[in-house]
Amino acid sequence: MPRTLAEIRRVLRPAAPLFVSGEHGDGSETTYRYRTETGRYFVHWAPGAFREQLAAAGFGVREVQVDETDGVRVLARA
Repeated sequence: MPRTLAEIRRVLRPAAPLFVSGEHGDGSETTYRYRTETGRYFVHWAPGAFREQLAAAGFGVREVQVDETDGVRVLARA
């Protein structure tokens, strides 16, 4: 995650908005609920850990929410 976020930060203009979402929780899973033969891999995030990863990559985190479907939504600026 650190390298990916650093690259996203590198290519965004200064102060560009960033919206990121993920699965709320701890750990990871491979799921086949999207009808793929190989499945999709998900890492679950606690809101604080998600915020820390983005801040470490140089993003200014504005808001972190857990929605009604257990998704973590983050609004930040480059």
